[in-house]
Amino acid sequence: MPVLICLSRRMFMAIFIDTILIVSWFTALGSSIWAGSNLDNIIILEYQNYREKWERNGKPYRWFSQTPGSAYNSWVERWVSAPLSSQRLSFVWLFTTPKWMGSSLKARKLLRRYRIRSFIAISILLIWWATGFWFSFMSK
Repeated sequence: MPVLICLSRRMFMAIFIDTILIVSWFTALGSSIWAGSNLDNIIILEYQNYREKWERNGKPYRWFSQTPGSAYNSWVERWVSAPLSSQRLSFVWLFTTPKWMGSSLKARKLLRRYRIRSFIAISILLIWWATGFWFSFMSK
């Protein structure tokens, strides 16, 4: 009889851990998509109100659709430099606030939301990595 109780506890823990992992994965995914949406809105705001800054930043494009009215001169600009500038800005804006955002309350709010949601997604993924790393050593 005690063997069945231990098995049921192990099964319960396995189901519980799997559920936590699945829920946290979807939370990280949702937070990443939401952060990307905020980054898109910042890029649109920069494009519409601070065009010269947008061009100086390498004409970054949005994650989920093309920046309205943006024209790229060559395929290299469209498929190489614009994505690289978007990736660079998504990292740089996590830690620094551009000067042009100082005059725009909407941009600062979007940037704060972007940072919070990115932090949530990165934290969950780091916890996942650490947990998997720990379980791989504990199972041996």
